[in-house]
Amino acid sequence: MISRSSLIYHYSRAAMMAFTASLPIRAKPIGYATPLSCPKSFSLATARRARARIACVAAVDSAETKQLVDKLLESVKKIDGGPLTSKAKKAELDELINRIIAIGDNSGEDYLSNPLIFGQYSVAYTGGGRGNSAAGGAFRSALGRLFFVPRGAFQHIFQPDVAVNLVAFRLFGFISGVVGLYGAFSTVDDMGKGGLRVRFRRPRIRIGPWTYQFSNESEVKLRVAYLDERVRIAVGGRGSLFVFTRGGIAEQSVADEWKSLFGETVKVQSQQAFKLLIGLTVGVVGGLIVSLVTNLARLFMG
Repeated sequence: MISRSSLIYHYSRAAMMAFTASLPIRAKPIGYATPLSCPKSFSLATARRARARIACVAAVDSAETKQLVDKLLESVKKIDGGPLTSKAKKAELDELINRIIAIGDNSGEDYLSNPLIFGQYSVAYTGGGRGNSAAGGAFRSALGRLFFVPRGAFQHIFQPDVAVNLVAFRLFGFISGVVGLYGAFSTVDDMGKGGLRVRFRRPRIRIGPWTYQFSNESEVKLRVAYLDERVRIAVGGRGSLFVFTRGGIAEQSVADEWKSLFGETVKVQSQQAFKLLIGLTVGVVGGLIVSLVTNLARLFMG
């Protein structure tokens, strides 16, 4: 016959075993060392929770980035590149752009390895840097638009290493023209992650059927600071901010007019002919052309 004390002992032992079995890490009898590694069930659960937390943070970051980019794209639609935008509005846009750049910098992504970097982009906004000038300089200023009615500003990047800056216009509102730079880019380290150096050939301008080449070769630097399927954001060598967008006018025929400047079959007029052109467009118009030529690289520099 089992005594009362024996029953109490056995029931207590069974209860203790059931309790310890329910713990995440099973208790070991005295005299056995507890292993340093957790049981697989605990490790997998912890890993799942960690992955869930990472996924949650990534989803929040992605949603925030999309909202910021949506807001930026909606804002730049209304300002035609930014040349006539007030200082207060530019400061607001620059702050928004810098928030997106901070997200890009923290992502650790190598944008130069992303195939989205290649393609045709329109210049949606330029800001920051010295003077807050728009791409194209005086050409796209309030005065410049009286003579050179803008048709679009673009920056294209093509495989493997081609960069094209292009500004399209209508002289006096009815003579079609474009001015552009064509060059090759390479990576650089002194601009940080996403840094590029672009070496441009001499700029060219086409007015009506005539194409002219002038000025000198140039070299500029920039950093690709953010990139997705809709927008590319870059920082110029002097701190200017550039927003380039896909789609829309970047897919229209005007964006392809760089080929009329730099195609192999393009006949370039003599320097004398170009000087004659400048002579015929004296005064303000001539000054604006010269200013355009000297400032065109701002599409990359800033």
